[in-house]
Amino acid sequence: MSKQIRFLGSFLLLFVLCSFVYAADNAPKVSPTEALQRLKEGNSRFVAEQSTRPNSKLSRLKQTADEGQHPTATILGCSDSRVPHELLFDQGFGDIFSVRVAGNVCSNNEMGSIEYAVEHLHTPLLVVLGHTKCGAVTATVQHGHVEGHVKYLVDKIAPAAEHAKKTNPDLPIDKLVEAAIEENVHLVVETLLKESEIVRKAVELRELLIVPAIYDIATGKVEWLETPNVVNQGWESLFNGKDLSGWSIACQPQDAEKIFWTVKDGAIFCDSIGRKDHNYMWLLSDKEFQDFELRLKFKAYPDSPGNSGLQFRSRYDKNNNGGWLDGPQVDIHPPKSMSWRTGLIYDETRGENRWVFPSLKDAGMPERFAPEKHIMKYTTADNDDNWNELTLICKGTQVKTIVNGIVRTDWDAKGIFDNEAHQKRNVGQKGHFALQLHSGDELRIQYKDIQIRELNAN
Repeated sequence: MSKQIRFLGSFLLLFVLCSFVYAADNAPKVSPTEALQRLKEGNSRFVAEQSTRPNSKLSRLKQTADEGQHPTATILGCSDSRVPHELLFDQGFGDIFSVRVAGNVCSNNEMGSIEYAVEHLHTPLLVVLGHTKCGAVTATVQHGHVEGHVKYLVDKIAPAAEHAKKTNPDLPIDKLVEAAIEENVHLVVETLLKESEIVRKAVELRELLIVPAIYDIATGKVEWLETPNVVNQGWESLFNGKDLSGWSIACQPQDAEKIFWTVKDGAIFCDSIGRKDHNYMWLLSDKEFQDFELRLKFKAYPDSPGNSGLQFRSRYDKNNNGGWLDGPQVDIHPPKSMSWRTGLIYDETRGENRWVFPSLKDAGMPERFAPEKHIMKYTTADNDDNWNELTLICKGTQVKTIVNGIVRTDWDAKGIFDNEAHQKRNVGQKGHFALQLHSGDELRIQYKDIQIRELNAN
């Protein structure tokens, strides 16, 4: 009997190890930002009661059984029956590696599960998900009587509850519980980074993004939190939310005294409505970058007829007819009739001056390139907090743009960004960012949360 048990144990160990190798060799090529966008998009569908329930058929289950699992996100969440990850993010079989425990705490077992997902499944995203009206957190805040092994959960949550009380001594109990729920999420993130070398290394190598979040069990909506306690995810803010430090205006001499770029309510604001008498005006970053992942939010207005753009790997030549900014640009086009252009690539480099993705001979953009699906959110009197999200990823000559969770460009610019025109201007492979106000345009637009992390060259 003992020989049979040893044989069975050896067989199971071999099976597990083979599964690890299989999963690692067949990991999905999804960036952390793209994985996060998928969850955001899925939750938006869930809240709007427009869930598509992808990958939910038996055929998908069989596929994952035959080919292995390749989840694009790991979620550490609560065991609460009202917090089903696949439903609230509109995902299916094989999409999410779920780790669930009351109070979404992180002890050795949970940490081991997460490390398996990070190291062997290569999930690029880790979400630490708390939720409103969490019973475990409520009991901890109120010092409720607990029995049995529940006390071990309470012990894990207690530091977050005490910190919430210390920093919010005058809050009523319901608000104090809310503060403790959020503090508990941040505490778990800190614990993971402090105690798990596997997680910490993946974050430092920019292979993993950790995002804290809170799920509202009454509305179904997930609130994505800022990550001030995650100190080493590689992200750097290019805009401080207060002034234009780190940026400068690049323009023709005759426009030098005109003010179009300002800071208002924590956002960069460009307003040229009713003021057409200007040439191109750029807000140019002081720093330059080569390989990177950049993300920002922008607010579009339905009554703004002008367009904007995010130039990257660009360089300003003040000696060219009063000044010109050479380099490629992600188009940001608020006007509704052609808002679908947003995320495509136009090249302002002298010698190009044309759409390069899609590849066209000039600035004309035929309707046949309009995608089946695109999203442009507009700010109105009824909704003044409608921000669009844009991600730009550049590595070598590979360029990807994601607009509101939808990939708009995934393209290899080899033969263009490294051609003679770009080499002559020293652009296309390294350079500055710039937000553009087009010549003669009436534009109203806002930008905020401009963040970047540099990518390894290899």
